[in-house]
Amino acid sequence: AAPAGTVVLVSGAFLLGRGLPFDRTVRLAMSAGALARRTPESERWTLPALERYARQTEDEPDVVVKVDDPLHPAVTGSIG
Repeated sequence: AAPAGTVVLVSGAFLLGRGLPFDRTVRLAMSAGALARRTPESERWTLPALERYARQTEDEPDVVVKVDDPLHPAVTGSIG
């Protein structure tokens, strides 16, 4: 158990859409092109699953941070 007011960050792939009881969620997202460019050749077989997951969970996060250019992230959405 954590004291009231504690912030816990949980990082991992495919966490949205599982019904986990998070208070707030943030998704780091890339366009399909940026994701393909930044994915090593040996892991490109995962791209269809990543794109399908992004479509299926696009309405779930409270905030989306576009990270096509990690030096210039773009925050969308809001925490209400």
